[in-house]
Amino acid sequence: MQTRCEPARTPNIGVLGGHSLFEVGPAPRLCVFFQAVQDSGFEGSPEAPASLITDRLRCRYIPTDHVPAARRALAALRHHLTQRAPPELDRPLMHTLLTAVDQAAEAALSFRAEFGMDQPVRLVFADLPAFMIDKKRPLIYDRLHGPPFWLRPLPASPA
Repeated sequence: MQTRCEPARTPNIGVLGGHSLFEVGPAPRLCVFFQAVQDSGFEGSPEAPASLITDRLRCRYIPTDHVPAARRALAALRHHLTQRAPPELDRPLMHTLLTAVDQAAEAALSFRAEFGMDQPVRLVFADLPAFMIDKKRPLIYDRLHGPPFWLRPLPASPA
């Protein structure tokens, strides 16, 4: 289900994996990127489906067990977009986002190896204090209806 890209404010979005945050850019630019991916016809492969990027990353989170397949899907997406990039594709943002997701994926795998705990890869608010609130959000994304959390109004700061 495609959701509208109209955040209440223009927050910076980052990719969180393990305990590392990689800032990507403003939410509206990410919306344009994900629309360009959809418009490009990227399908991925059976072992690395596009849904790992277009649904799991965009709307939910990538569980640590799915990180290797997501990294393969990212590599395929990068190749696909260099061949069939829609004109609206923001190439600098594409590079920044795909690099940040790959770094966050590596951080998530390292966190699991070092501490035996899973910290999935997900898009979050990168600006403080919203990041501090967002990173503690329970992983209830699979029951999520409506826009992804990163497109919703910024969480309120604790008093």
